[in-house]
Amino acid sequence: MQAARYIANGSEDSSPSGLKIKNTKEGYTVLQLTDHCSSIQLFRDRAYGQQLLRLAQEGSIDTLFIESLVVLGGNALDVMRTLKTLIDKQITIHAQEESLTLNGENGLLTEPVRVILSIVQALEKKEQQKKLEWQRAGIAKAKDSGAYQQNGGRKPVLTPKAFLTKSKNADCLEALQQGLSLRASAQKAGVSLGTAQKVKRTAEEMELLQEFLIKSNE
Repeated sequence: MQAARYIANGSEDSSPSGLKIKNTKEGYTVLQLTDHCSSIQLFRDRAYGQQLLRLAQEGSIDTLFIESLVVLGGNALDVMRTLKTLIDKQITIHAQEESLTLNGENGLLTEPVRVILSIVQALEKKEQQKKLEWQRAGIAKAKDSGAYQQNGGRKPVLTPKAFLTKSKNADCLEALQQGLSLRASAQKAGVSLGTAQKVKRTAEEMELLQEFLIKSNE
């Protein structure tokens, strides 16, 4: 038997990553690979996850001991992908927490393994559906509150007329039409000086201020 044990410690765990030779109580000598990583990190992106896959690819191991199937990936789909990769290489996998032994016969999936992979795949599909349902529920709630925007959350571009008819901008325009200065108009309307300047520029482009001045002079 050419055995390995894979351990994935959470990012909050202080145990270091590393490679060690260990003797088990069953009398096996195993190569222990320990990754210190986030639980959501993909298996192929982990330093010793990569090394384990390489050992399997090279045929250097034929048996893998793990505490639980969940250590083989960052999500259900990743776990399923790792399992299939290892089983395709005829690696026998012993999962302690699930009390399972998974293996492939001549590179083919046995029925128990097919069942496990089908369950994992179904759970992943259910998780994706749940996320979509949450997203739809969030959109529906945002629509009800009037906060939903179909343009990806970006503020819609206002037309010049829509900009000037906004409550405070309209007050600012009225103050400008009364002959008040930019600063005084901004203060009276409760807008910033920059907004008042934009109101003045937009009104001039629409000839609203000019029209008012002409009428005032008649």
